[in-house]
Amino acid sequence: MIYLSSVFKIPTLVTQKIDQICRNFIWTRVEDKKILSQVAWEKVCRKKKEGGLGIRRIPWMNRALRMKLVCWLVEGRENQ
Repeated sequence: MIYLSSVFKIPTLVTQKIDQICRNFIWTRVEDKKILSQVAWEKVCRKKKEGGLGIRRIPWMNRALRMKLVCWLVEGRENQ
């Protein structure tokens, strides 16, 4: 997943579904039942120093990995 994410843009619906699966895992929510979460997902995704769990959001990670690849190509580091 990480390699493909660093090379290709993952479709928005796929990243949203992956985030949803992560949220359901954290909140131990069954797909059939709706349970009100105690903390907003944005707060959970904060850095640990900022009071979050340090979970990375998939759309942000996808964009960051692709930008890293672009930087490497501009610097001429494509062999690494």
